[in-house]
Amino acid sequence: MALAGRAQVAGPDSTAAIVFSRTFTLPLSRIQVYDAALLAWQRSFGAEPAAKLSGTDPESGVLEGSARLNYRSTVLTAREETMGTIAYRVTISAGHGECTVRVTQLVHAGNRNAIKGGLGFGLLTGTVVPPGPHPGVSYRSAIRIYADLKQQTADRINALLAAFGSTLRQATGP
Repeated sequence: MALAGRAQVAGPDSTAAIVFSRTFTLPLSRIQVYDAALLAWQRSFGAEPAAKLSGTDPESGVLEGSARLNYRSTVLTAREETMGTIAYRVTISAGHGECTVRVTQLVHAGNRNAIKGGLGFGLLTGTVVPPGPHPGVSYRSAIRIYADLKQQTADRINALLAAFGSTLRQATGP
């Protein structure tokens, strides 16, 4: 009796880095969209800790910046090892009638001031299992912390994108 085998088609690459992207359409020229995007940056991502614009180019309509958000685990409380920051890059492209915002390179760094050292999960990806072992935390707890980390990040980035979009829409007038 012969058994027939079939190759399984691989699903989407879950090891890919998490990226947030949003496109807003506006009835404005490229220069007006660029000016509105600059104001929207200041009122959203620019208000975050360590926020800075590293590149602005009105000719191409591109704004590049970085910021971070602070993380404190809701899964394991009262443990300074679970605290940390998530640094990220923001690229804004302003064009005729549209503005695209991409948030990439979300990297978690553990609390450097923790007595036993912080738990750094590194680049946030679509995987369920965090990369590498994390001393001092069980495998199950590391999975729960990683999921909590990604959820809190998604909640905050989506709130910032909503604030960005709201400011852009205000620029179109009444």
